[in-house]
Amino acid sequence: MGTSGLDQKRYALWDIGFDRLASITKLYEWTRKQTRGQPLFPFAVGQLYAAELAKEICQFSDLQYTWGQIINKDAALSREIDLILFSGKPYLSWATIGFSLVRSNDVEYTIECKTELSVTEEEFARYKMQIQDLQQWTTKKATHFIFAACCYLKGNTYERWANELRQDGWNDVFLLYDGVNGDKERRKDWYRLMETFAPRL
Repeated sequence: MGTSGLDQKRYALWDIGFDRLASITKLYEWTRKQTRGQPLFPFAVGQLYAAELAKEICQFSDLQYTWGQIINKDAALSREIDLILFSGKPYLSWATIGFSLVRSNDVEYTIECKTELSVTEEEFARYKMQIQDLQQWTTKKATHFIFAACCYLKGNTYERWANELRQDGWNDVFLLYDGVNGDKERRKDWYRLMETFAPRL
């Protein structure tokens, strides 16, 4: 089945978003190689990814987005979450830093944003604990993603790890670049992510 003209326009629009996010990766890599001392602060890079990713997603939906924590009916707070997509209004919000508390019933998606997907045994155990924790703080309607700029695992190894993460409860895992294959772009991952949020034209 061929791609319609409307679909071609949709993919072209998504490609612009991909390039915006890719520019953050290139900036980070440039500071690692060219600057003296520390590269661009990884926490700041993660926040840039989360903010740009949220802008790309939310132009296609009515969801709100924030960096923040989830608050439940007992007024207890979750750990910090890179990106929360939610309906309604936040329970509390600090616009100056883009941080909010979101009611658990309002959470539609959580996304963990990584500059690099590290899946050592220690990191894999942490991801497993993380998803178990997220599921306790959200309702069954919530969807949980991992979004990473790159991963330096060989293709088959990466796919095996990604499948195990899905089996542990993460709904999906997305990469911008395959770092093993010369920073090969993974636009199909990006399109798959956008398909989640963007209605067909």
